[in-house]
Amino acid sequence: MKKIQILFSLISCFLVFNDGFTQLKVTNQGKVGIGTYNPVQKFEVWENGLAEMRLWVTPQASYNGISRYWAVNFLGAYGLGIDQDGIGHIYNNLNSPNYFVSFSGSNTILGNPTSSGNLLPFVNNGGTIGQYSRRWLSVYSSNLYSINNYSISDERYKTNVKKLSGLTYLRQLNGVSYDFNDWAKKNYMKGDTSLIRGDNFGFLAQDVYKILPNLIVKSDDSLATMYINYNGFIPILVESVKELDSELAFKNQEIDMMNSQIQELSYRLSKFEEKCSCNQNEDIDQINSGGDISRPRLFQNEPNPFNRQTSIAFVLPDNYKSAYIYVYDLQGKLIRSFDVFGNKSSKITIDGNDLQAGVYYYSLYVNNSEVDTKKMIISNSN
Repeated sequence: MKKIQILFSLISCFLVFNDGFTQLKVTNQGKVGIGTYNPVQKFEVWENGLAEMRLWVTPQASYNGISRYWAVNFLGAYGLGIDQDGIGHIYNNLNSPNYFVSFSGSNTILGNPTSSGNLLPFVNNGGTIGQYSRRWLSVYSSNLYSINNYSISDERYKTNVKKLSGLTYLRQLNGVSYDFNDWAKKNYMKGDTSLIRGDNFGFLAQDVYKILPNLIVKSDDSLATMYINYNGFIPILVESVKELDSELAFKNQEIDMMNSQIQELSYRLSKFEEKCSCNQNEDIDQINSGGDISRPRLFQNEPNPFNRQTSIAFVLPDNYKSAYIYVYDLQGKLIRSFDVFGNKSSKITIDGNDLQAGVYYYSLYVNNSEVDTKKMIISNSN
């Protein structure tokens, strides 16, 4: 302390000899004032009735006192000092000092326990944090807002480049919605309600680590908290969409091919039904006109499909002992039976209201032997 007082004395003497109007005062308490006869702090410089510099030191009962150096003008006061814990601060508010920047070891801290600090550029969209050749290694943030976000991706800096199979990874991932638990709110977010939001969406880092470990980093503290590189999912999603697009194009080609086949089969079926209908009518006309009825026959119901009524034509031989037409559902359960004994050539009518819509089969049995089976379709009523 004596060295400091000697230094101040020399400075004061220099000022005295170079400015005849300079006032120098050293009190009995060892306080030095320039431009004032009544310094309050250890060292003060006054100009035009205002203290422009002050050195404030706590009583030296020990070696861990508080020291502050203040610069003052009409608009405000800022100080640089050190507290009893050996932590450096930049202060404002001379009469009630409040620090807003701290220096502890190799760390620079903004804010204080009662208020958070802001690091702002002098003008909007001005200034840069770090440089191309002097980048920050890591930035930890609760919320990060930006207009653009760029990641280094220059082909010249990459090797071992391989094509991704996006769906291989995407099918194993499970997206979830979630809320933060009470421990995270208290210890990780420190009760900051602006960070506590419901209906969050994302992945569980532990699940992603099993599939894509390169997208996970762990904090260097005792908790080893896991963080996800969500940007890494972008190429996976892009390749997945491309793979799905290729699969869809292939499926569309298959569908077009099947539609063409269906159209061809429908055309052939319509021609076949026309021919069968003509043959059926010719058979019935032939039998009705006294033609050969030595063998029984069963014809396709008309109309088919139907929703109201349909008719089933049949022909019976000259000599027979029994004749039945049975109607079955798809499970083979007998639904209806018609005794057609005594009718050589006739029709039966089935009412669609008596059956549920669906596919049925009907069979002609003569002398307990199946003659033929055909399919009929009952459609929904309009």
